[in-house]
Amino acid sequence: MPYNVILITLDALRPDKLHFLQKFIRIIEQGTLFSTSITASPYTLASMHAVLSGIYPHFNGVNGYLRVFRFKKESIQTLPQYFKEQGYATRADLVNPSLVPNQGFDQVTSYDKKENVLERHKQILTEITSQNVPFFVHVHQALLHSKLIKDVLQVYQHDDETYYAQQEENERQYESYLTDIDRYASELFYHIKELGLMNNSIIVFHSDHGASFGERFGERIYGEYLYDETIRAFSLFIQPKIFPPKEITSTVSLIDIMPTLMDLLNITPNFNKLPIQGKSLIPYTKEEETEGRIAFSEAGGMSGPYPS
Repeated sequence: MPYNVILITLDALRPDKLHFLQKFIRIIEQGTLFSTSITASPYTLASMHAVLSGIYPHFNGVNGYLRVFRFKKESIQTLPQYFKEQGYATRADLVNPSLVPNQGFDQVTSYDKKENVLERHKQILTEITSQNVPFFVHVHQALLHSKLIKDVLQVYQHDDETYYAQQEENERQYESYLTDIDRYASELFYHIKELGLMNNSIIVFHSDHGASFGERFGERIYGEYLYDETIRAFSLFIQPKIFPPKEITSTVSLIDIMPTLMDLLNITPNFNKLPIQGKSLIPYTKEEETEGRIAFSEAGGMSGPYPS
C-alpha cells in the first residue's frame, strides 16, 4: 500500500523560534528540516492555496482575501485531487474551510477556536486510519494565529506607535504562546506513532508564514510587507526510509511541498492543467542539489492599496 500523507500546518510559527518548542525539537531531529522555506504569500489564505496547488498566487488566482473565489479550479489540479485519483481517502480540518481549495477533499471541516483542537485532530487520524485505505489528511493548528489577532490586531491600530516601540515585549509575548504549540505538535506526532503509522506514512509539518514583532511601521503581524520575519517559514519531512535527520538551510519555497510528495509517490503531473511551479526537494536529501533556489513571495489584496 502506498504511503499515507499527513500535512500539519502550524500557523504563523517562525523558524527562528523552533528552539522554544522543547518537545517538538526532538521530533525535528527525526526528519529533514528545510529551515528557509519561503512562503508564496505572508498570510494563510494565499499561502495555503499555493501550497496545495504548487502554483504561486499571481497565477492560481488567490492573491488577496477577496479573491478566494477566483481560484482557477478548472485549470488547476490540486494535491488532494491527485491523491483521489490514486484511491486515497482525503480529509481536511481547519479553523476556516475557505483557507484551502476544496477540490479533491472528501470532507473539509472547520472547528471552533474554543474546541480542544489536539483531541479533535487525534480523533480524525484515528477514524481515517480505521478505514484501511491510503489517506491524505491536512490539519491546521491556528492557536498561535488566533492569539496574535486577539492580543495584537484587536488591541493596536496599524499606526499605533506604542506597538512598534515595544518590539522586545512583543517578541516575549509571542514566545509565551509557544508552549501550547509545542504540546499540540509533539502529542499529535506521538499519537501518529501510537496508531502504527510511522512505517507507512510521510509526515509534513510546516508553517504557512512568519510573524512580525513590529519591526516595520505599518505591519503589526503579517501580510503587509515582504521581509524575512513574515515570509520565512519552515517545512519538516518525516519518513525514516526517505528523509535523513538533517537541517537544510538552502532557500526553497513552500510550493515545493506538493511536487516533493508527488515525486515520492510517483504521481505524474496532469499536463492538461496549469504547470506546477514548485520543484521536488528530494535532490536536497540526496545531496544532488545544495544551492538555494529563487523563491518568490507576494503581498497585496489583504488591506491597503493593491498591490501593496
